[in-house]
Amino acid sequence: MYLPLIGAVLAPSWVLDRIRNAPLRTVFGLAAAAALVTAGGAAYMRNLTWQDGQVLWTNAAEQAPHAAVPQRELGRLLLTQGDDAARRAIELSLREDRPGADAAMQNASDYYRTAEQHLRAATEAGDDAPATRVALGTTLKNLGELQAAQEVFLEVLRHDPANGECAAHLALTSELLAAKSMTPDARAQSLKYYRLADRLGGLTPELQLRYGMLLGSVGDLKQGLAVLRPLVSGEETGVLPQQIKEMENAAALLDQMEQRAMSLLIANPLDLEGLKLQAQSDMMAGRAFQAACIADGLLRKHPGDLGLWLLLGAARARMSQTEVFLRDWPEPPAGDAPWHQLALACAAQGSWDAALAYLEHASGAPGTSLSLTSLADVAIQLRQSARARTYLLRAAEQFPSDSLPWLKLCDLALAAHDDAAAQQALLEAEKRGAAPSEISARREPSGLPPPATGEQEVWRIVE
Repeated sequence: MYLPLIGAVLAPSWVLDRIRNAPLRTVFGLAAAAALVTAGGAAYMRNLTWQDGQVLWTNAAEQAPHAAVPQRELGRLLLTQGDDAARRAIELSLREDRPGADAAMQNASDYYRTAEQHLRAATEAGDDAPATRVALGTTLKNLGELQAAQEVFLEVLRHDPANGECAAHLALTSELLAAKSMTPDARAQSLKYYRLADRLGGLTPELQLRYGMLLGSVGDLKQGLAVLRPLVSGEETGVLPQQIKEMENAAALLDQMEQRAMSLLIANPLDLEGLKLQAQSDMMAGRAFQAACIADGLLRKHPGDLGLWLLLGAARARMSQTEVFLRDWPEPPAGDAPWHQLALACAAQGSWDAALAYLEHASGAPGTSLSLTSLADVAIQLRQSARARTYLLRAAEQFPSDSLPWLKLCDLALAAHDDAAAQQALLEAEKRGAAPSEISARREPSGLPPPATGEQEVWRIVE
């Protein structure tokens, strides 16, 4: 590239050789030396720029702010750096280095936000390449802007329906959205995208794992096992082999139930045990509609059967028909805490909104925190303490004069050995008129100190 400039490099020495006037020769020599030093410095700085991709593309973007290529390359580079910072945050978190993990996650967020700006600039400059838009959607997903990311991925698939990478990103984004909404339709949609990505060969091992677990959670155990088994490669120890073993046991149990139900129903199509087994196996296999049809018919003939009532309530929850169930069966059969059992069954299958609706109906006390605190108890029973804390904070925010959420937040903090949070929650409960016996029952056994005189700490409610 620089060969044509060889004449310009040799010309000064040729001119200097022919100058006979000493002063002029000196001036010309100094000028040539200065030019050489300047050119050398410029070449050195340019080489430094070319050695660092971020510096190179930042410089290019500054020189041509309306060009798509520099914006695209800089955005993709920053996205990669954000992923590296996010992985670093996870590593530090596993080492229990909370400050380091928080700092690394903040760096990742900064990288992602800047990457989004450059990738949007690239698309606005006319870069409609699927890879650019997939990178933009991935950045939005990493920033937690799931709805916007989903729209970007869907737009890419409309123009490039065979894009397996995009389908995989869309499947993960839809699964994360489904986890927030906890509706059957959202989970079904995420499964649809996972199946598409699987057909297109876009699933990474990590996403293949999520796909298999999602299949198992909706009752498609055999397909879930078919997806998961290739991931273990003969391993017999570890978390995944254990999960596969549990899924295999569930699949074997389902087969046994279906075979037993079939044999009973062949002998007598109206056999009560056979119909119950068929409804239970339908529910396990994700066939909520069939389970609801059988359970509803049986419950009308046997209204005192608590097991059928629980099965029908869970099936209606999976079908987003809690109102129908509450209209038809507002009073449960006799049993031990039937509404709590039903909420527990719904929460275990991921129907948290339905669980809350059932508990609100059961509480009979509108305007109190009882349903949310009861749902927090369900979450604790399922070992989901973070979700329990979210529900308790929500209850504390919605019912600011109620002491019960703060007492339960104290219990949660004590279980986590977080004495500072427990003390603060107990102070808030005391301010709201909690019974002295409730306060002392938590303060004395745990050794929490009494509040300091004039202490004015305020619990910050953070969702």
